[in-house]
Amino acid sequence: MDAGKFSKFKKVVLAILRPLDYLVEFFFPSACLVCGEPTISPRGAILLIDQPLETRICPRCQEELSTDSATFCARCGRVVRDRSLGCFCNAAGDREFYFDAISPLQFYRGVARSVVLKMKRDRSFALADAMGILYRKRRQDQLEAFRPDCVVAVPMNWRRSFARGGINAPEIVAKRLSRELRVPRYSKYLKRSRATVTQASVAMEDRVANVRDAFEILEPDSLRRRILKRALEQTLRYTRALFPWTSKTFKPLEKGIRKYIKKNLGKRPSVFKDKRILLVDDVFTTGATSNEISRILLDAGASAIMVAVLARAGLGKGKRKRRAALAEIPPEKINF
Repeated sequence: MDAGKFSKFKKVVLAILRPLDYLVEFFFPSACLVCGEPTISPRGAILLIDQPLETRICPRCQEELSTDSATFCARCGRVVRDRSLGCFCNAAGDREFYFDAISPLQFYRGVARSVVLKMKRDRSFALADAMGILYRKRRQDQLEAFRPDCVVAVPMNWRRSFARGGINAPEIVAKRLSRELRVPRYSKYLKRSRATVTQASVAMEDRVANVRDAFEILEPDSLRRRILKRALEQTLRYTRALFPWTSKTFKPLEKGIRKYIKKNLGKRPSVFKDKRILLVDDVFTTGATSNEISRILLDAGASAIMVAVLARAGLGKGKRKRRAALAEIPPEKINF
């Protein structure tokens, strides 16, 4: 079917299903996931697997949940003092962060704060998924410039995940970004190795120590390879012990098994080696968690890391106003 015939066929199908769209909209009206105001479904919405962003979040809430990317420093996430000079961290050569770039979506206040807390407390899968679409839409330029090879979400300890019904908001956002950017998601290879108290309950100066060595990199199929390696080694040991007279006959086979163990069951390079990684989190305050994860990812061989975060916290209302005044950012773009 050529393009012209397919276009006509599509128009006919949409015209036939339009009454059904009205019925679905009447009995199950679309509403904004943030404010609850009614939203308008597009034509043929019943055929769509993923509802468009305008159906999930109204335009007003989209504006309140995002701000201009130039508001934040691309290196540290602070509000820039002077757009012509950039942030002072670049001028001073600040290397306190292991990641290469950060792109917050909004300040952690107002609607953005309510949305982040709702994703944490209400186990809202739909809202986190919609925020992933919004992030890709509003930070498309930064994502295209970075060109990530994979997406990784900040992991959650299994006890906290169980308490929240298995919902990890950064993981849902990372899953959506992985689909939107068409890159693999490698969150399963990053594990929180020990339970830590929430960063919000820890003093600023103690947050780095709280997450120190709290994460580890997992190898692909590491458990299966360890079990098979141990089983083959035990088989070789027991065979030599039980049938010592077959040592000469068994030696070529044993040599082949040893070669297979060394080649296929030994330690493999990390899946993050030479990868450009997009690290996803919900809130960035001091950056201790993202920095610690970036450190171990770099140790695993990652080439570059960009932190994608929904909200930038830790600025303070007065500090944001002073920095916004220095940067000469219009107040309507900051929405204090």
